[in-house]
Amino acid sequence: MDRREFFTSVSAPLMMGTILAMCAVPAGAYSNPRRAARAPIRHRIRRRLLVRAVRGRLEWIVPMELAVGWELQHARRVAVVRELHIVGAEGAKSELAVVALSDGTTEKFPITRQDTSDNRLNLTGSAIEPHDHDTPAIEDLSRECARESA
Repeated sequence: MDRREFFTSVSAPLMMGTILAMCAVPAGAYSNPRRAARAPIRHRIRRRLLVRAVRGRLEWIVPMELAVGWELQHARRVAVVRELHIVGAEGAKSELAVVALSDGTTEKFPITRQDTSDNRLNLTGSAIEPHDHDTPAIEDLSRECARESA
C-alpha cells in the first residue's frame, strides 16, 4: 500500500463523517425556517379520588404516587395538592393533604394512599405555563404528532 491509498482510505471516512454531521438536522428543527417550533402543551397530572369512612372519619383514597402539584377530582370538584403532611393522631400516624379548591380556599383532608382501578387513569388536567418546570406534568404530544403527519 503506497501513501496515496493509505491517505485516501483514512481521509474518506473522516470526510464523510464531517459532511454528514454538517448536513444533519438538529432535533426539533423544521424544514420551514419561518415556522417557529412550539413547545408541547404541559398539563397537570389529574387523578380521581374516592371518599370512604375509615374509623368513623371521612378520608380521601388517593393514588400511591400522589405528589404536590397534582390535581384530584371528585365528582365535579377539582383540588390542587399544595402540601402533604404526616401527623400523629390517636396513637397512629396518618397523612394530611392541604389542597387548594377551585373557589380559591385551602382545606386539609386526611388521605389514605391506595391504588384502585378508578384512580390509576390519568385525566387531562389544567394547562401549565411554559416556564413552570417544577410542577409534575404530562406533555401533550398530540399536537406535535398531528403537525408532523400533515
